[in-house]
Amino acid sequence: MKLILPLFPLVFLLTGCREQTPPKVAALEQWEGSEVTVYFRRDMLGAAGSPIAPTSTWLNNTKVSLDGKIMEARLDGVFLDSHYKVNSGDTDLRHSVFWIPNESILTVESKK
Repeated sequence: MKLILPLFPLVFLLTGCREQTPPKVAALEQWEGSEVTVYFRRDMLGAAGSPIAPTSTWLNNTKVSLDGKIMEARLDGVFLDSHYKVNSGDTDLRHSVFWIPNESILTVESKK
């Protein structure tokens, strides 16, 4: 019995120290192929001190979101196929595929 008692704290210590495993599925994977609006974190854009609604699309004539289709969602970000305007007054749309890291995303709005 004296030999078993010192082992109990060691057993509890070892079983309680497991690292959490990261998810194996990207959070936005269910939205692959969907039309969405990705809103960017204001602090990542240098506009943290400017109070605006999370779903605002322009700030000081600068786009703070992108509309498009999620082509692929990964654990660290998404590929977004987007048609966008460079300036708010532009009439022509440009086309690009963007890589957006998850840490720069404020929220994502589905068009469904």
